[in-house]
Amino acid sequence: MSESEITWSRLFRIWWLLVWRTCLGIVTILLVGIGLIGFFGYFLDLPGERMGFWLAVLLFIFWPLIMLPVIRMILKKKFRDFHVQLVSPSP
Repeated sequence: MSESEITWSRLFRIWWLLVWRTCLGIVTILLVGIGLIGFFGYFLDLPGERMGFWLAVLLFIFWPLIMLPVIRMILKKKFRDFHVQLVSPSP
């Protein structure tokens, strides 16, 4: 197994995959969250500030949970000229 050099181009490709897939997951959570919180907020007669608070709580809880599968995707992805791999340190 040969080790590849860490270049800005490779780093950027890993970073971009992390950013756009995490953002996609966050937007999905926000849309679902806005729908659910708005639905229940309407029936419970919650003020808008309270619904915004619960949306922020929902995002705070799910953001790390969204990032875990994205990091797994990065580890499984075969980029054009490299892939990210976990290896045990040499003793």
